[in-house]
Order: sequence, then C-alpha cells, then structure tokens
Amino acid sequence: MCSSDLEQAWRRILYVLDTLPNEVPPETLARVEDGIRKLKPDQFTARYLDAVAKINMLKDHDDAALKGWHAALDKNPNYYRAYRNMIHFYRKRGKLQDALHLMQKMHELNKSNISRLVEMGEIQMALKDQERAEFYFNSALDRDTYCSGALNGMAEIRLDRKSTRLNS
Repeated sequence: MCSSDLEQAWRRILYVLDTLPNEVPPETLARVEDGIRKLKPDQFTARYLDAVAKINMLKDHDDAALKGWHAALDKNPNYYRAYRNMIHFYRKRGKLQDALHLMQKMHELNKSNISRLVEMGEIQMALKDQERAEFYFNSALDRDTYCSGALNGMAEIRLDRKSTRLNS
C-alpha cells in the first residue's frame, strides 16, 4: 500500500471512530477493530495506539484504554486526538475533575480554543461551581460574542440563580 493510500485508509478509520454512536453493535466494532489491525505499523505510532485505546473504551476495557492513551502520549506528547479521546472518556465515565484537568492543560497550550472554554464551563456546571462556569463562558464570549454554547451556559446559570431566589 503506498503512503497516500495508507493515509486515506487512516483518515477513513479515524472518521469512523469519531462518528460512532455511544452504543456500538459488536459486529461494527469488530469490523473497525479489524480495519485498525490491518493498518498496524511496524512500530507503534501515537495514532495507532490512540485508535486501539478508543476501541478499548467502546468495549468498556477502561484500564486498557487509559494505558493505550498514555502510551500514545509517550510516543507523541502533543497528539491532540489522544487528549480529546481521554477527555471524552473521562466525561463519559463521570470523572469530571480528570477531564477538566486535561482540558486546562490543553488550554495552556492553546488559549484561543473557544469550544474548549465552553466545555470547561459545562464541566464546572456539572460540578456545581457556577462561578467558575461563568468565568469560562464569559471567556468564550470575550472571544466570540455570539458563541451559542457560552450564551446557553450563561442563560442556564441565570435561570438557576433566578429559580434559587424564587425558592428562597
């Protein structure tokens, strides 16, 4: 397989991995896993390790998934997909502090990512820390005054505060 065909195959696999629903039929998962196996490089790459880790997450093999992502980051400490997939994993498993920690680490590397600010605000809302959530939503709005996620988050905070005052 030439390098451009290999890259196309990887793009297709990564697209499939990114668009799989939360509940994946076992036969679909087996086909995707088989596709990843066929693309296995001679030496493990961050991309390969991340893809295998995502399959492990979908199979509820949490320890293997985390081990895979850490191995991917050992290969390439800047591999964005591994961070994104670990954040998704932590959020899905209810480990919000772990997700937030990784997001803050990524934010230090790139402070202009508006969607990450909104996500951090959403996590703070789930952790019941409205002040920090408001900070993140306002930070996103400072960068984009029409950011719908941040506007929705601020509206949710205001609604919650209003209902709290009414119930007091």
